[in-house]
Amino acid sequence: MNAIWLYPPDGIYFYRPVFSPDGSSVVFEHTPLHTTSSTLYICATSVFGARGDGSAATPFLKDAPAGVQSRPDWSLANGEVAFQIDSALHTCDQSGGSIAAVKNGAGLAYPAWYPKAAALMAIIDGEHALTKLDFSGNRSPITPSGWYAGMGTVNQATPSQIAFAGQINNGLPYDQNDNQIWLYDGSGDPTQFDDQQGRAPWYSPDGTQLVFESNRGGNYQIWLSANGGDPDAITDPAWGAQHAKFSPDGKTIVFAGIPPGLQRMGLGILTVPS
Repeated sequence: MNAIWLYPPDGIYFYRPVFSPDGSSVVFEHTPLHTTSSTLYICATSVFGARGDGSAATPFLKDAPAGVQSRPDWSLANGEVAFQIDSALHTCDQSGGSIAAVKNGAGLAYPAWYPKAAALMAIIDGEHALTKLDFSGNRSPITPSGWYAGMGTVNQATPSQIAFAGQINNGLPYDQNDNQIWLYDGSGDPTQFDDQQGRAPWYSPDGTQLVFESNRGGNYQIWLSANGGDPDAITDPAWGAQHAKFSPDGKTIVFAGIPPGLQRMGLGILTVPS
């Protein structure tokens, strides 16, 4: 389990990375310590493990509206990036320009692309439910009543299939630390992946593998399930690894984690076990 790392500069931590469609770069949250004032930055993957200090990372968005920039997802289909500015969804082109607010995208979080960049899946703030938002501004509910739903991912090979982090609504307040991974195809009830804690699932581009974060081993690690099988931990528990996403070829993942010798989040890239 050897990762190559991008260490954050002093006073900064990194979070929620995503690969570009060609796998040559990563966009991620760049946040001063003890704040929530994140800005999206970009860095070439070739820098990971080489210089390793994050100094090659640069701001990603050009002429962005004021507000906290967060939760990017990069479309493999058209190269656009979906992200949040405060609590509203936006998109931009692959260079960080042409920023546009998504129609009817206010009050949504954690955008995730559908295949062919046809729509976005997102969480409705305050409702803990997932919705599908097309670019005409039409919203279609995804998750049924009876569940609290958190961050979700669309199977790019079978877009009717999603995975999400959530829990049964038993009348108690939502607590993301109690989330489990659920699978849902739009009919009946969601299926529980397993009975252990899990968050932030993400499908591989071919839909055959699923990664997610879980503290079932005591500390947060990235767990990998291939072809619906039992998951295996693929990161070191010392890293506190979270928010993994696959490369476009499905051979590596990028994640946020604590690099060796540091006490705050940087970014790691890890080869997916065969």
